[in-house]
Amino acid sequence: MRNSIVVAIALLFIAQAPSYRIRVAVNPPVGQSQIYSSEGHSTETISVQGKTKTQLATDRSESTETMVRRTDSSITLRLQIAKSERESGGRRQAAPTQGKTFTVTIRGDKIGILSSDGEPLPDSIRAAMTHQMQTLMHVEASNVCIPTEPLAVGSTWNIPAESAGDCLGGFGRADSSQSTGTLSAVDKSTATIDYRFAFRMKNLGPLEFDAPVPVDGAMKLRVSLSNPLDWTTATTWHLKGTAHPGGPSAPSLFTEVTLNETARSTPGR
Repeated sequence: MRNSIVVAIALLFIAQAPSYRIRVAVNPPVGQSQIYSSEGHSTETISVQGKTKTQLATDRSESTETMVRRTDSSITLRLQIAKSERESGGRRQAAPTQGKTFTVTIRGDKIGILSSDGEPLPDSIRAAMTHQMQTLMHVEASNVCIPTEPLAVGSTWNIPAESAGDCLGGFGRADSSQSTGTLSAVDKSTATIDYRFAFRMKNLGPLEFDAPVPVDGAMKLRVSLSNPLDWTTATTWHLKGTAHPGGPSAPSLFTEVTLNETARSTPGR
């Protein structure tokens, strides 16, 4: 009898526990702006024919995105890049995009990028920006890998392979995934989501591994319940693998990469 009462009280508490609908905006509404900044610290080790090189780097970025127009089939936005730089080996180098403004049009996975100064973009920079915008749209579609239905604190969900790679760091579709997300806490008007990522990837950018390699990562996201443009993330991930970029008979290349990154989004003024 006593056990039944305890169980009934527990079930009643669960039924009365508040639930929250979590939304994270990675693009602003039409007519509004979003300020995004990030800083990442990476360590990359490369070994070829017994020679090993380790590079430490810090990447910093700051940009403002303004949504100009949005329909069911297309998006037009203005992207102002105030900072895009890498510091490594005591040297700091700005990317060609720093200090420039771009008009970006998106129709599905087709991305058009036009610089306000009319200068053509190098192919590598255009490819990187195109991948960045495609990733942004995939992350938006998955609500940053958060279910759209109301969630109670403590709720945990699985993250599928088609979303896990992009939510962690723009890896694209994973070969397999054992990734999860958890609504860890709600403190007044801020929700905290803890992610654990474990998946396999065949590629790291243009580098194709001999076999899919494991990627392990974690991310903590804090987002305002009243303004989905106001959020922060702290992310870390690690991978290592072997590739033959020159072909099967060429020397093998071993690489190991670790990244720690913090990012912040705030509503534009």
